[in-house]
Amino acid sequence: MVGWRIRANMEEIDVENHYTGHPTIFSIRLFYGGEFTKFPGRRYVKGKERYVDLLDIDEFCVHDIDEMMETLGCVEEGKLLYYHFKRPFSDLDFGLFALASDSDINHLGTYVGQHKLIEVYVEHDKTKLHTYTMSSTPSKVRIEEIVDQPSWDCIGSSKPNVVPTKETKSVQIDAQCETQGICDEFDEFLNEETGGITHESNNRDDADDSGDSGDSDDSEFLVDLDNLLDEPEIDMNEFLLNIDEDIEWVGDLGGSNVKETETREIDDIEVVNNEVFLYESSSDEGNPKGNGNSEARVSDPFYVYQKFTSYEELKNAIRQHAVETRRELDFIKNDKNRVRAICKGTIPDLGQLDPCGPSQSNKESEENNCAWVLYASKWEQDVDWEIKTYEKEHRCLQTRNVKACTYKFLAKKIVQQIESNPTVPTRALQEQLQREYKVDISKMKVFRAKTEALNQVRGDYAGQYITLRDYVQELRTRNPGTTVKIEVESEPNPSSETRTFKRIYICLGPLKKGFLAGKRDYLGLDGTFMKGPYLGMILTAVGLDGNNCTYPLAYAVVEAENINSWTWFLRCLGDDIDLQASSNFTFISDRQKGLLQAIGTLYPCA
Repeated sequence: MVGWRIRANMEEIDVENHYTGHPTIFSIRLFYGGEFTKFPGRRYVKGKERYVDLLDIDEFCVHDIDEMMETLGCVEEGKLLYYHFKRPFSDLDFGLFALASDSDINHLGTYVGQHKLIEVYVEHDKTKLHTYTMSSTPSKVRIEEIVDQPSWDCIGSSKPNVVPTKETKSVQIDAQCETQGICDEFDEFLNEETGGITHESNNRDDADDSGDSGDSDDSEFLVDLDNLLDEPEIDMNEFLLNIDEDIEWVGDLGGSNVKETETREIDDIEVVNNEVFLYESSSDEGNPKGNGNSEARVSDPFYVYQKFTSYEELKNAIRQHAVETRRELDFIKNDKNRVRAICKGTIPDLGQLDPCGPSQSNKESEENNCAWVLYASKWEQDVDWEIKTYEKEHRCLQTRNVKACTYKFLAKKIVQQIESNPTVPTRALQEQLQREYKVDISKMKVFRAKTEALNQVRGDYAGQYITLRDYVQELRTRNPGTTVKIEVESEPNPSSETRTFKRIYICLGPLKKGFLAGKRDYLGLDGTFMKGPYLGMILTAVGLDGNNCTYPLAYAVVEAENINSWTWFLRCLGDDIDLQASSNFTFISDRQKGLLQAIGTLYPCA
């Protein structure tokens, strides 16, 4: 057995590779003696840091951190300590979680399988965060001083978190300890077949270590002797009456799909291992084995002889695959007839890494190129591109910095969301995209992607205004007698050939002819707002037909609902239906501002 150790120096150690094959072992980067700055851009300032190695998540508890703080001499009587851990690949603004109970330890354990270095932050006397209010633990960790060695276990205990005193301290730092000592203890741990990591206690008696373990109670197995229930007896003969003896099944034997028919006894029925599913779902970083391989969740989009209709379709598929698998794919041959893409990821030569030896940055390790490659080509007379060579296996490490994840790629993914909600915050988009693709995306890149998506959405609106004169010409061609009037504003530059749209009035010829034929001296006037990137008002004039149903007559798009716009609309309408200042006509409206004044000026007898 070996216990956790506080590293004597701050030398970097590649714990990710060193703990390979030991999914429960991890290290802590402990920040203490400082305080957090304000949100946003939170930082931990005025503090110190130390590394703690050889921790086992199966035996780790909050009291171990208490002992670390006591060992470092950072415990003051009457002062409170607040512990927080940071989720990997998160920032201090949104990635901090409380670390004060067994449930919090279980939360931390979901990341240990893939991230062997966890950052823990300590606040002294008071906390500026709200993580403890979201935890199931009390809002404060009480520090008490006790004399006797506590006999209760850390995990599963209902006792309060107590910082041990010097008499009960189980781990001490040897001031003369070199980093090589950690390596020896780690090698000793790896040589043990059934050992776990426990804390060595200076006050533990030798008799306790050599005693008969059969007489000691196992704290992990608690049996309620007063409420024991016998398992019910089951008649398997009745169960087997409903089971067919010949079971046709399709299995995966030796890596190949084989369809067989066999007779299986009831004892051979396999039971689904729920722990595998729970372990996979508990991690948000992919494979529970810690290799970060996400191909299990991403279907392979390529195969030999697969065809693509265009060059852009092929390149977009490769970029999509690079982002989904978090691999750095590069085009080394890219012309009008050939495309060759390779994976630039490398396979590090792990070897026998010594965490206490020289820094790996001073060693030149041999690296092999990843085997993933895709080659596609087409004949000059053909249109379709065809994949000729494809090696789909990745053996390289994944990365969160994917070159293919550009702002244009992200803009295509969020264009529908931006169309329905153009005011979505940039920070919310950033968190959504990082959670979806699990790559690092800067706030500026998300901002540029949002701007590009807005341009794509608004480009459709701008294109309609560009073709406005074509639309007017088509109206006049299809509807003889149609009246269309457009007002524009001049550009600040007199030499500019374009003008800015201001107003448009439309009265379709058939509607005007029908209204004049069965004229009823009655019109309803109203306006409504336009929604979209280009705001404005729509003014309408609606009459009644012989069946007392609504009869649309004319409409206009104006900049606002005011005296000027209503006067212009009513003047255009009077020219079409021959209204004079002395006309005895009836208007009904909602008395909007500017409307009554416009009617009183143009048609005082109405």
